Amino acid sequence: MKDGSIMDPVSQQQIIDAFRGATKSEVKRVTFPQDFDDIDFAKLEFLGWRDRKIPRRAYVSVPAEVGLVSILLT
Repeated sequence: MKDGSIMDPVSQQQIIDAFRGATKSEVKRVTFPQDFDDIDFAKLEFLGWRDRKIPRRAYVSVPAEVGLVSILLT
């Protein structure tokens, strides 16, 4: 995060590596948005999305002082 208001571009692997409190099997089943490659991270403070394959699941990735943090929501 550059100035506290925008998110630096991140890869899917960086998001996967940043998951906290999720099991390996849960992280393995993460489905990214179909338009992930078109996301303009410069307009975001965080990235959040719902899993299109697991309807009761959502994810959020947030830049923090410790680095990127991703969490699974149910």
